[in-house]
Amino acid sequence: MAVKEIRQPEEHVVKTVWPSIAAFRLGRWIGRVWERAVSKGPWAAILAGLFLAPLAAVAYLWRLRPGGARRYVVTDRRVIIMEGIIPKEVASIGWDEVDRIDAQPQPGQAALRAADVVFFKGDQPVLVLPGVSLAENFVRLCRRTRQAFLDIEALRQRAAS
Repeated sequence: MAVKEIRQPEEHVVKTVWPSIAAFRLGRWIGRVWERAVSKGPWAAILAGLFLAPLAAVAYLWRLRPGGARRYVVTDRRVIIMEGIIPKEVASIGWDEVDRIDAQPQPGQAALRAADVVFFKGDQPVLVLPGVSLAENFVRLCRRTRQAFLDIEALRQRAAS
């Protein structure tokens, strides 16, 4: 028996990620200072850590402020940037609008194990998610989710014809 119809299910969240402090200028500066301190030895790292810890706490709390509170939501159909304590969508891109996904670390982000995740259509960046922690893992998840979406769409088109 052939499949007559593949129904369109509702959208499901695959993963929600909050940006790290590396999304902000202060966070990237902290990352650059920390990287230099670690390269100079353990005593420099300890002294830098004592100085940087309060600044990192401020940057961490700043990302949770009521007007900000940004998070990135990966669903089975798209990627969404949500903002606010009561989340509202500020930007999104569908998986069918993306050709390539890359992690592009900015100066200071590597020490914080973060990078900007950029979604491309052709050679044009169409969406940037700044300061994603463990960005390579996030990119892998996005690539797999996108491929699953494309495979399901191909099955739907084949069933419709």
